[in-house]
Amino acid sequence: MKDKKFQGARSHSSFLQIVFHFLQSNCLVSVIISRSVAEPNCLVLGELAIHSQHSSIDNCTHLTTMPRPRNFCLYGIPLVAASVFSIFYSFYAFDYHNDFCLEAQKAVTVPAISTSEVLSSPRQMAKSASFQGECRSLANGGPVSLVWAWNDPPLFHAMKTTIDGLTSGLSGIRVVIYCGSTACVSAAHKAVLELPPQATLMSSCISIQYIIAPQLAEDSPFEEWIGDHVLAKLLSAIYFEQTLQVVMQLTVIWKYGGMVLLPGFNVAFPSMLELTAKDGATLMTAADMGLVKPGVGGGLYAVAAPPKDAMIKSLMEEMLVMYKWPNYVASDWPVRSQWDILCARQSSCLAAQRPLQDIGIRTGNESTVEHHPKRHFGTLSYQARRHGTKAYPSMNQGDEMQGLAGLQFLPRLDAFVDRDRLDVVKLIDSADFSATGEVTPQSPSQPALTQTTLFLNAWWGIPNWVWPPPEKLEPIFVSMHLNNNKNKDDVKRSKGYLNQNWPIGARDSKTHDFFQSIGIHSVFTACMTMTLLPTWSEQRALMEQSDEVLLVDVNREGLQLLPDHIKSRAVTLSAKLKDPNVIDDMVARYVEAHAMKVRLQKAKLVITQRLHIALPAASTGTPVILIIDNDMPGGGGDRFSGLQQAVHTVHSTNGSTALALFNWDDPPPNPNPIFFRKKRNVLRVLTMCHGEVTDSARKFGAIPASWEYPSETKVCRNTIGNLHTEDAIHIATTINPLWLDSKHVLPSWVHALYKSNPTETFVFYFLTDRMNEKQRCIVRWMVLQWFPNAKVYTIPIQLPSVDISSIPIKHVPTFSQVRLLLPQMLPCVQRTLWIDVDAMVIKQLRPIWDTWKVMPECGIVARSLLAKTDVGSMMAALNVTSPQQLWKKASKDMPGFDAGVMLLDLDALRASHFTEKVASYWSFSIGGNDQISLNMQCNGTHGNLDSVWNVFMDSPDDYVHNRTREWSIVHFQGLNKPWLVKSDLFHGRVWAKYALSLVDALYGPIQLQ
Repeated sequence: MKDKKFQGARSHSSFLQIVFHFLQSNCLVSVIISRSVAEPNCLVLGELAIHSQHSSIDNCTHLTTMPRPRNFCLYGIPLVAASVFSIFYSFYAFDYHNDFCLEAQKAVTVPAISTSEVLSSPRQMAKSASFQGECRSLANGGPVSLVWAWNDPPLFHAMKTTIDGLTSGLSGIRVVIYCGSTACVSAAHKAVLELPPQATLMSSCISIQYIIAPQLAEDSPFEEWIGDHVLAKLLSAIYFEQTLQVVMQLTVIWKYGGMVLLPGFNVAFPSMLELTAKDGATLMTAADMGLVKPGVGGGLYAVAAPPKDAMIKSLMEEMLVMYKWPNYVASDWPVRSQWDILCARQSSCLAAQRPLQDIGIRTGNESTVEHHPKRHFGTLSYQARRHGTKAYPSMNQGDEMQGLAGLQFLPRLDAFVDRDRLDVVKLIDSADFSATGEVTPQSPSQPALTQTTLFLNAWWGIPNWVWPPPEKLEPIFVSMHLNNNKNKDDVKRSKGYLNQNWPIGARDSKTHDFFQSIGIHSVFTACMTMTLLPTWSEQRALMEQSDEVLLVDVNREGLQLLPDHIKSRAVTLSAKLKDPNVIDDMVARYVEAHAMKVRLQKAKLVITQRLHIALPAASTGTPVILIIDNDMPGGGGDRFSGLQQAVHTVHSTNGSTALALFNWDDPPPNPNPIFFRKKRNVLRVLTMCHGEVTDSARKFGAIPASWEYPSETKVCRNTIGNLHTEDAIHIATTINPLWLDSKHVLPSWVHALYKSNPTETFVFYFLTDRMNEKQRCIVRWMVLQWFPNAKVYTIPIQLPSVDISSIPIKHVPTFSQVRLLLPQMLPCVQRTLWIDVDAMVIKQLRPIWDTWKVMPECGIVARSLLAKTDVGSMMAALNVTSPQQLWKKASKDMPGFDAGVMLLDLDALRASHFTEKVASYWSFSIGGNDQISLNMQCNGTHGNLDSVWNVFMDSPDDYVHNRTREWSIVHFQGLNKPWLVKSDLFHGRVWAKYALSLVDALYGPIQLQ
């Protein structure tokens, strides 16, 4: 029976759980990336390849099989149950890893692929592949493995050199490439694609895997070190990535055997590798007898061994001893593993050394890493706060607990940035760095000189803080709490800065409300500590779970609510640190916070009055009772607003009744798991869209293994998989920050489109106004959650050579004029459906797309205006005379159309030079609205769109006129937008049916269940 703590944290269908628990022992699951399976005994559902245990696994050899994931991640089902599973898979695949476990590594088998194919992503390449040939292991039972755990990718020529050498002489040998970044995966794929024809058979034996470090290290001597990677980052700091590289190399060789190489070597005599692999464990050394190539991109040169080799295990265990794991020793910090010294301490390791030249491997001193602009990764420190509390010999570790959550996502730790003095950046590799160094209001400024990424999830309440963040800091704005009016006044003055970096994540609903009230685009993300996951696998967690009930900083009033038998057996703890050797040391405080987090994870029940005890405990699956009181130990009030629903919450004045019914012997799981998952999801998405941390977050399990950064691509890049087919419906629209977040217009627009067209194939062109890449990433991610097969382009409006100014019509924003440039912005697109973002699609779009295959000569199909004089009114506002060559009709009463919903023949518009001749005069020269230019293009010859495809919701006469027919698109024209003015009128009720917040929209269709 699984532990109730892990079971109760889930809210999935009980029927689905029963099916999984009953059938899990009868099948295997392979997590793959594949489009189709030809064999009759195999079935692909999404990214799950399912095969019956009674069928030969050889029938599915093109699938890279892996052990069944633990921690309830994804259970397999036999083929007979596939139809049942497929019903539920679409509902649960997005978040079924349940946030309490680590997803299985996704293996991508790369068979022989024509070098003429140019694919847009590693996944698309894998989807196009088919298996050929049989693969074999080395003599010691393992493959040849290339391991690259660094966040920065290897140089392409370095990867290609090694792959070319291996394939030139090791026909049929299995090669596995482990990559710690998407760019590494891309480099490996490209190298395989460029193999010469004679290496085609060998290429079918190459597989490429993302490194999911906790999954890879499971059941190895490094399981705890990787599972506690946040602690390892704290202890290794700037040396963490170097250590991780060797740790991953040793883990791979210990678990799977064979030979592990560092990408970049020229394997001149591949056959020598097979001979070396026969001799037991062998460690390769360079000319200087070193085992490890130093510097960024370095690692063990090469190592060969059979699986579970005793000497390799001994070397791994010796590393942990020398590391003094898991202890922090200030005099040895930061810890740097000296592998040559480690090996020298073991006679068996020394005896296993052999020069690289002996096996025909040549290596140089040149770097193999692709150099990017230098970037640092930092976390907040609290030395200025410590200086301000010198009179009180204690520090609250809640600040560092929040910092642990951010460290999960970072590739390493380069710097500490003082929370209250953001202009004081302490670089760990600087000669004057001290973990106990003071920071005071008078301390000289030490600003970041290099781009430095860090999380600003914190309590902000010191009046003399430094704000806004200095130039070189690149903050991730999530989970912020503003505590006093001085801070709020400073934030008001920095509104422009914050809106350039939106959305700004608020930790509590009161801070969110404040941000919104002053016009800052904010999202209620809740607390970053809600992303803290259990440190270990389910199996280990069950073994190490204690029976402790923890009382953490509960005052007298709170204690009176508890039964005597709980008070007598409970362990009393405090989040206040009092050891003088700890409270002055910024590293020691973080280490103590990590130890508290592990203690909370192991507990049976936590009772507390501290926010940063309650939420971290709940995030790891431990039941929590939060006692609210007027005198909270760490402060109360607004700090808890919106967060109390995450745990069992009672008030000291009336909590005795609720607790009288509480099951103390078998504490129930925390309530509202959907709230927890949604907040965790939005925190992950906002973090992932800072592209510099996406790879490390996935590598350490902080985001699901299936998540990829939704890259921005050029519209007309000639690649396979762009969905530029006649089958797909192409939709274009314009968006700005207001539409995405504060007014929820775009999320609701996408929601309505999904409800009416859930299985349709789309290509989206979002013309984005004043949105940076992080924000455009959020748009792409959100749309792909609802339409995973879509192609999503976010196109920045950056056209300084064209003055897109509009006449002063308030309800028509300036950025809507950009539709006049569509023929040039989408040069390879033949036709598209333009739908204003304030027009909701509520019926299938296929009829409108298929009906108008033949377009009118002027290139536009749209709904005619209610009165012919409408265009004349627009013209009159310009007070100009129309040129004869542009407007052939003498009358201004020509039939015009509304441009909110249009079918556009972009080829026809280009052929008639619409932008250069018509739009250039009417809009760009004399300031006319875009609707005037579009109407002048057709002069009344446009194709007439049925009014049900553009129902004017600001005109009661119009929707009354259409009430007897089914509407397809409702258009909220005019000033009285239902998201601006709450209304019980009809158009308000229509909007409310589809309205959806950004937080919900980022979660995708699963949130509807």
